[in-house]
Amino acid sequence: MIGLRINPFNSLMRSDCLRRLNCGTQVKIFEDLLEHEERNDKPARIEHLRTKLKNEPLPFSHFLMDKFNRKHTYLRISLTERCNLRCHYCMPEDGVSLSPKERLLSTEEIVKVARIFVHQGVNKIRLTGGEPLIRPDLPDIIAELSKLKQVDASGNANTLKTIGITTNAIVLAKKLPALKEAGLDSINVSLDTLNPLRFELITRRKGWDRVMRGIEQALEMGFFPVKINCVVMNGMNEDEICDFVKLTEKLAVDVRFIEYMPFDGNKWNKDKLVSYKNMLKTINGNFSNILKLTDSENDTSKAFKVSGFNGQFGFITSMSDHFCGTCNRLRITADGNLKVCLFGNSEVSLRDEIRSGKSDDELLEVIGSAVQRKKQKHAGMLNIAKTKNRPMILIVDRRLTVSRFPLVTTCNIFTLVCAHVLSQLAQTVFHLHRCIRDLITSFYHCIKSVVHGTLVETRLKNLTAHAGQLSNSEVLQKRVENRKNGRSFLTKFIHDFVSVQKRTFGTLAARSSPVFGSFPRSKDQGLAVRGVSSLQGDEGQRIYITPSQKLTHVDEHGKANMVDVSLKPVTQREAVAVGRVRLSEKAFEAVEQNSLKKGDVLTVAKVAGIMAAKQCSRLIPLCHDVALTKIDVKFHLNRRQRCVEIEALAMTTDRTGVEMEAILGVQIAASTVYDMCKAVGRDTVIEYVRLKSKSGGVSGVYEA
Repeated sequence: MIGLRINPFNSLMRSDCLRRLNCGTQVKIFEDLLEHEERNDKPARIEHLRTKLKNEPLPFSHFLMDKFNRKHTYLRISLTERCNLRCHYCMPEDGVSLSPKERLLSTEEIVKVARIFVHQGVNKIRLTGGEPLIRPDLPDIIAELSKLKQVDASGNANTLKTIGITTNAIVLAKKLPALKEAGLDSINVSLDTLNPLRFELITRRKGWDRVMRGIEQALEMGFFPVKINCVVMNGMNEDEICDFVKLTEKLAVDVRFIEYMPFDGNKWNKDKLVSYKNMLKTINGNFSNILKLTDSENDTSKAFKVSGFNGQFGFITSMSDHFCGTCNRLRITADGNLKVCLFGNSEVSLRDEIRSGKSDDELLEVIGSAVQRKKQKHAGMLNIAKTKNRPMILIVDRRLTVSRFPLVTTCNIFTLVCAHVLSQLAQTVFHLHRCIRDLITSFYHCIKSVVHGTLVETRLKNLTAHAGQLSNSEVLQKRVENRKNGRSFLTKFIHDFVSVQKRTFGTLAARSSPVFGSFPRSKDQGLAVRGVSSLQGDEGQRIYITPSQKLTHVDEHGKANMVDVSLKPVTQREAVAVGRVRLSEKAFEAVEQNSLKKGDVLTVAKVAGIMAAKQCSRLIPLCHDVALTKIDVKFHLNRRQRCVEIEALAMTTDRTGVEMEAILGVQIAASTVYDMCKAVGRDTVIEYVRLKSKSGGVSGVYEA
């Protein structure tokens, strides 16, 4: 009966404006229409109601309001699961299982979902990933979303005000003009370090210079402020907090320090968490006149500013001081699932609903039901760490890559004690493994920079430009000064080592050992262990080295120093170094049959290795010029492993050893093999160049 009576007003009833009203208000309008149905001023009355719906403030959509009266006006849409970086805290080391392309939302489906949410009151959309800039149709998506800022075809005013992206900025500089033209309003950049070397360690990729260019270009094009998201982890980058704050002195950026959060595969533990209170304490100790800014109702960041600085900084305190009570965020994953909470594992597939032919009204019911199930707050950081959730990059239950001990089922004291000790020991071994791994990685990059001189020159030019423009880090400026002053490679290596891995020897001193308790500490917070000495770095940091690890080519101030060997006895010294060159099958056969057009590979490589060993002191600055009594380079063709095995012997009767002569002979011989075989196959690999044995001198005999 009612359906028949209101039939003349169906067009009004289906309007988007009316859909955004809650049920109580809709009923009142129905009653008002029914009351005046028999009146002659029906057309005028309808027009009056249309005007009222458009101009008067409307109650918020009940579809996007949960049972705790939180209004969800902010939608984050993931465009892809792929990323061009491999950050430790975001992506598991062994990667993630990516969804097939057909399971991801298409451009049309993304716009459809966004339109439904905007018509219900969403006023801000942020496009995320993975890395959203990887998606080639990103400008088209932004252009379509920008149309939602306007009045639609039915005359209904949309609520969308802001379209933003969160990006790692690797390719931002190249794509930013097209994105701005399409209607992009705001940019968040994920950047966890101001040190290029550490950037490679964290992300497992290069690209720091390109990120900084992207930030600069965004500022030049009028994006204000550019937000920089920095995940702070104990033992990784907490020593750069003040460098990031200093970045805000001249740049209009908003640096937001994010507490490390647990997701599948990122090996989260509470020891890595740096709370915002500790971060703020560090900043207060280095800057004066810090002002607390006023936060808006739904801000996730607690905002601060150093008086007189152009930019500001803040803290996203998801772990130590959650903001669930004012959360207004909903998330759509790249495969089309709606997540009402970042840390929740409950999801509903809007993609499946759309592809099954559901109408917009039916989709709204699905969305409303999911929002109503949103909990008042997350479970707390320790409980979150135990809960299955997506890896951060996928934010579908993939895998849990964190190794954990099984629960103890036999309730006896011996079993409990053993399980506890093993668990704590495993944590200690993990910390030690990370220290050694990062040290080796740092040393490798420094050695590589010396071998590839042009790379060093290019990088230093970039650093000079950025240090001059940004004034963002004393570390970067110091590295540039070192180059300008002509300091040697060894000094540069020590400086990089101090800046990037100054806790390599002190990692366990910076935190309590889970098995052995706290290490004793000296006044300058180093390792206070008997027999341990220290070096002073360029910036005042100290490297702690045991006698067996002391660098003989460095003085007490950390400066390069050639060792005085005049008082050492003259003895017979010998060193053997080995290495190998792995070849493709075609290249190996060519070497074996001596059929390369360039000539006899092994003979040429032998001559090159001998010549290099004789020139060692001219190639490596701090090596002494010794009189070699013998140098020999031998080769063995290993068919099973398809490689050329190289062994170099160096001998002398002198006051210093010949290890470097032997190693350099192997390295140059291997490089010669590579050069002569590269035309046959580009997959040649030089590997395992190392010292095999040495004898003579005060250190005695060494066998690898």
